[in-house]
Amino acid sequence: MINDINVIILAAGLSRRMGEVNKLLIPIGGAPMVRRAAELYRSLFSSVTVITGFEAERIEHALEGIEVSTVFNPNYAVGQQQSVHEAIMDDDLQADAILIALADQPFLTEVDILNFAQTFLSSDRSKIYVPFFQSQRGNPVIFPTAILREMKASGEIINGRKFIEDHPESVYSYKASTHAFVSDIDTGNDLALLEP
Repeated sequence: MINDINVIILAAGLSRRMGEVNKLLIPIGGAPMVRRAAELYRSLFSSVTVITGFEAERIEHALEGIEVSTVFNPNYAVGQQQSVHEAIMDDDLQADAILIALADQPFLTEVDILNFAQTFLSSDRSKIYVPFFQSQRGNPVIFPTAILREMKASGEIINGRKFIEDHPESVYSYKASTHAFVSDIDTGNDLALLEP
């Protein structure tokens, strides 16, 4: 069990591109997608927080029985970065790093995430670890808490994506061995890729 990295799973979005269905509640292998994500990360990390927003009660219901915390983002309609901000503001930033994950990447496996986390833990922990697959940027992303403390102290909205773009010298490009890091589920067509 990894104690040096806390995990934040973003699960607050409106799921607009999936139509009237909340994609995070779609069953994947018999369990809602958000539950699969929570179980995956909780199997590896001792601290996992799920950021809720849209249909928060249904999301929390889907997570029942898993040892995770939840934080409600009242401004979830603003977008993903607002959830990142709420999550970082809520965290005490005592771990070495925060791994920010998406709840809609069901292709990722325990081995994928473990290898990614272990690369951070065994290498330069001052860098932001961003996965790339065939030059495409993916998720999750690992932020050292030293950087997050600076962002938090600034008093501005925490925008991890902008920080990465503005500070390439602080980024470690992790060479992902699988498309899972760059594949998420946004539409019905994406969902069809999961079918056997």
